[in-house]
Amino acid sequence: MMKHLENYSLHLGNPELTRNFWQELTPHRLIAIPIILGLIVMLINASVRSNPGQILMGVGSTGFLFVAVFWGMKLASDSLIQEYSEGTWDSQRMSGLLPMQMVWGKLLGSTVMAWYAGLMLLCLFIWGAFSANESLNPGLVIKLTLCMVIFAVTMHAICMSSLLALWRKRDRQLSKNMRGTTIGLALIAVWFGSAVMPFTGMGFYRASRGEEPVIAWFGLEISLSSILLVTAVCMMVWMLISVWQLMRSELQFRNRPWWWLGFLLFWMFYLAGFVNEDWGFKGRLGSPWLSYLLGCFLCIVLTVYIQLFFARKDAMTWLRFSTAFKHRDWGKLSNLFPAWGTSYLVAMVVGVILLVWTMVMPFAGSGYYSAANLTLGTVLLVVSTLLFVLRDIALVLWLNLAEKNRRADAAAVMYLVVLYMLLPWLLISMTSPKASFLFLPIFEGLYSDVSVLYLLSPLLQAAIMVGLVLDRWKSRKGHILNG
Repeated sequence: MMKHLENYSLHLGNPELTRNFWQELTPHRLIAIPIILGLIVMLINASVRSNPGQILMGVGSTGFLFVAVFWGMKLASDSLIQEYSEGTWDSQRMSGLLPMQMVWGKLLGSTVMAWYAGLMLLCLFIWGAFSANESLNPGLVIKLTLCMVIFAVTMHAICMSSLLALWRKRDRQLSKNMRGTTIGLALIAVWFGSAVMPFTGMGFYRASRGEEPVIAWFGLEISLSSILLVTAVCMMVWMLISVWQLMRSELQFRNRPWWWLGFLLFWMFYLAGFVNEDWGFKGRLGSPWLSYLLGCFLCIVLTVYIQLFFARKDAMTWLRFSTAFKHRDWGKLSNLFPAWGTSYLVAMVVGVILLVWTMVMPFAGSGYYSAANLTLGTVLLVVSTLLFVLRDIALVLWLNLAEKNRRADAAAVMYLVVLYMLLPWLLISMTSPKASFLFLPIFEGLYSDVSVLYLLSPLLQAAIMVGLVLDRWKSRKGHILNG
């Protein structure tokens, strides 16, 4: 078996994949795992008299989660951490391997043992599913199995991409808590997945009983299980693209901002297919597209912060950026353009579209939700949010441009907690709820005395922070150029 895998990987022209196959697939492991799983099956069949298929399903699915997902996540992160800790990563970078070869060599090669055991557990799950319910739709089992496989691949990709992003941010300084940080980020993603999995499981359970709901996507009626599978595939593809882009940067290839822009536009388009009248609270708020645009705007703003804290923001990075801009080197400039900047520009465009749409197609509310109040509230929310985000970007950059900026992002998080939590609560307790709008996005236009004058606070804060950043950048740039 090992010889066949070696020939297959060499046929693909991927020596990294071959190396990992030889390293991971030892004869002892190849023999021991099937024997252990076979003994488990024999034990279940011997001890369970009524419907052992359900037990096999539980063992298969739970075992796949721990082996293919959790163990695979550890192996994926270890494949990079061990390279760097053993001092072989620089030689790997100079080996001439293409980024995609390196990605598959690490992502599939390092986790091949987890997949070897995990696929056996999946077979156990499928066997148990049909044993428990002989009339079960085979197509439904295939969809659920594919979702489990895709979830595992996505989690492995999240581990690798988070580690590569941290390396890029810290210039590959391997700290003691690097692996813990990586696993922590991955566990956050697992927590998110666990929040979605009950919904996914309920959807497949209802489908197995013939009660599967049908969802409209751009007018096409598609079953819930198919929608879940397509969504999982899309998430996996974009995570693999993320790993590929980060590996390109690590191997000194140029990247373009179009992939991140494509990611944002793709999900805006994909979610647009699910828009229906319920998005507008059944007509109370007018067109459902207003609610859709507002949701897209807030989600894109969230990506600004995510990318901002993962990006490199030191003075040398900005010096290279300014030099490329000065010499009109658009290729290098696009390579250095930060993803958070792309997100902020997209948020501005979506915000402008939302404001124009609000003016052209006003809300259809009445009374407490009057059209005037909702229109004013939307304008204040969009404009104040953009200004506060600009202030926060400037704050983070100001801290990172300092000479001693090792814990700049941690300090930025502390300041943001003060600005968004402590100060608003203090103002609310001392004065009135409306005073919190001095430090929070204005999400209400329902108060009669809330007006555009409240925009002066975020405008002033943003202007002050931008001025401080420019002043510190001039000082740091002069210090670097003068030695």
